[in-house]
Amino acid sequence: MRLRKNVMKEAANLITYAVRKEGYEISVLDAEMQPIYEYSAGNNPGSDAPSDSLDADDPRAIPVEKLEQMARRNAEELATEYGLPADKVVHDTDLEASWDDERKPAL
Repeated sequence: MRLRKNVMKEAANLITYAVRKEGYEISVLDAEMQPIYEYSAGNNPGSDAPSDSLDADDPRAIPVEKLEQMARRNAEELATEYGLPADKVVHDTDLEASWDDERKPAL
């Protein structure tokens, strides 16, 4: 994983993940719901860099169902690293909905 992380490991309170056709994002949040660790990955099987994401309809792109499995697994691994129980890993459907809203054409 390519992670943007603070040097000091801070106390985590919650881990969220969100998935879209282009990739996924994971955030480790503190008690004030501020990110202390973030990770994002694209849908390109040859590179996890979001900047290398493929068009969603590209046959080489990782399917969104697989991206969701990958996001969940990585979020659960982070929960273990930060000493959090599995119920502190949350699928952030609100963030996903906001991404969908951004894609809708303005009327």
